[in-house]
Amino acid sequence: MPTVAGMSTQPTATRRNLTPDEIDLVVGRRIQALIDATNTGTHDFQHITQGRIADALGVSRPYISQIVNGKRPLLREYLNPLAKFLRVHPHAIAHPDELPERTVRRTTGVAA
Repeated sequence: MPTVAGMSTQPTATRRNLTPDEIDLVVGRRIQALIDATNTGTHDFQHITQGRIADALGVSRPYISQIVNGKRPLLREYLNPLAKFLRVHPHAIAHPDELPERTVRRTTGVAA
């Protein structure tokens, strides 16, 4: 079974049925493991930080922190850009079917 940074690249949903919260934790741990593996043996100026990831994805650093800590889900739209930034296959992070899509909130009512 292929692994990245010692973690299985097999989609978690196929290993057992996980809750969305469990998937968020697994995805966050995978991302942190990939960051740690990339930063091992590199100079400080080359280190990948949550801030650099946030800049590359066009999101806030707190949002990336929440993803890495399993507090928020990684949205499907960010999977490929994140994988490209980390220079890994997207499945090393998550399978797209495991990730939620952004939902557009619709307001009901009439503007005055």
